[in-house]
Amino acid sequence: STGLQVTRSHRQERRSVIIGALIILSGCAGISTGTGLPHPERIPPEPPGPEPTQINNSRQTWRISPANVPLKFSSILEADIMRIDGSNTQHDSITLHTDYTLQISPRADGQTAINGEIRSVSTRAGSAIGTESLSPVLPLAFTGTLYQHEVHLYLTISQSIPESAELTCGTTAQSITSTVLRNLFVVPTDLTPGMIWIDSLSSIVCSGSIAMNLTTIRTYHLVGEADYRGASALLLNRTERTISSGEGPRGQHIIRITGEGSGKSVIYADPVTGSLLAITTENRSTISVQASGRTEHFSQVSKEVTTRSN
Repeated sequence: STGLQVTRSHRQERRSVIIGALIILSGCAGISTGTGLPHPERIPPEPPGPEPTQINNSRQTWRISPANVPLKFSSILEADIMRIDGSNTQHDSITLHTDYTLQISPRADGQTAINGEIRSVSTRAGSAIGTESLSPVLPLAFTGTLYQHEVHLYLTISQSIPESAELTCGTTAQSITSTVLRNLFVVPTDLTPGMIWIDSLSSIVCSGSIAMNLTTIRTYHLVGEADYRGASALLLNRTERTISSGEGPRGQHIIRITGEGSGKSVIYADPVTGSLLAITTENRSTISVQASGRTEHFSQVSKEVTTRSN
């Protein structure tokens, strides 16, 4: 009985590592913002699906002034996962639903303050590859700063973690805050139609309890203004490419993970404040998990839809 319990425990931890790595590659688990300058030598990315039928390019400039108020968002991530080891293929799926608030506030010292609260999290997963449901203490408040291409995020309210404790791979919060951060972006102050800019990520993120080095490059293309729910909005296309690697102990063994992913997004943003109205992201990723001399390969196709509710 004890041996069976240990086996199940190790299997559950392994599943957590696999799913965590795939979700990380579905989108940024952290963000570092570049200069916001256009890169005219780059070819504008293809949009992920048909563009809106009405695009207004009569306006030639936009001056962005951040709202500096709390905004409410709801995110649904649906992923299909496949184990691709020869003829032994397994399919599974996972759905992650997160509701949160976010406030982005420029400061006089050049830093951008980040404040928010995760209000609810729910997961649904199959049993073939599977993962355990997240059970964080909610609501979970966080604060952070964006400065010199890096975001630092800290917990501010938790019953189990000291106030202002930095997120680590030992906290469930690291997994659920990745939803917030991968949908976080800051647009340049001055915009023109056709403008292209890049932001990039180089960070340490968590797949289960294993720390992974993550690098992501994201390219934005401002198409122009388009209709969103009866009002004008900035329409942006975004492409991204992510690579990751990490290793850590699991019982008496060392697990090594490598992965890569690519994605395309359609973004609607407020033409006055630059804040997110809605984003749809489609992503493809693969990972390899090596342990005890055995390597397993997994692929994932995911779609995430995040919308603002106020």
